[in-house]
Amino acid sequence: MIHNEYTKDDIPQICANCQFSTEISGMEYFLCEKKGVVEPTDNCKKYKFDIFKYKPHK
Repeated sequence: MIHNEYTKDDIPQICANCQFSTEISGMEYFLCEKKGVVEPTDNCKKYKFDIFKYKPHK
């Protein structure tokens, strides 16, 4: 039986997956509640994973 579960280490801790960030429409940046405007690949110690923002590779 094969399990397709992700471990904590498999999911990158980046702003694009964080609950505190919101994508700015028409731009490649995110608006973070903690840091302001950030790039999607940035990360910080306030990171908190949001399951609904994670887009797994297909």
